[in-house]
Amino acid sequence: MKQYFNLYFYLCVAFLLLSCKETEPKKKESAFQDFYVQSEMAVIMDDMYDFLEESRKRVLVSETLGELPDYFSEIHTAKMADDYTRDPFFTSFSEAFLANMEALHTSDNLDKTNLYNNAVNSCIACHTSGAACMGPIPRIKKLLINSE
Repeated sequence: MKQYFNLYFYLCVAFLLLSCKETEPKKKESAFQDFYVQSEMAVIMDDMYDFLEESRKRVLVSETLGELPDYFSEIHTAKMADDYTRDPFFTSFSEAFLANMEALHTSDNLDKTNLYNNAVNSCIACHTSGAACMGPIPRIKKLLINSE
């Protein structure tokens, strides 16, 4: 009986050791991704969102922001979703956004909160105008820095 107990004990220990192997973190995926392919513009805007999120952290602690990434200029050429076209409204909003981002990144002002919020507000203005989809507005608003 003791032999079976020892065997059972060692099998359990071996199982535990083998089941504790290190795995890579999974990417966030959903079943929705199987049905939906993002447009080039949506991919760029997701990257811009991530960049603004990182910039927000830097602005909050008064760190330097560095240079604006080159891919931001792709807002002029990226293929949009089928429901949207690059019309004069979109073009003017994208120009305002790029100008606000340029001002944020070139300003010598140490408190860049207003400049940062101007850039984020230009995103919100475009998305609320109908020149772009309205879906990400609540997400974009979370980027704003409360200046109170």
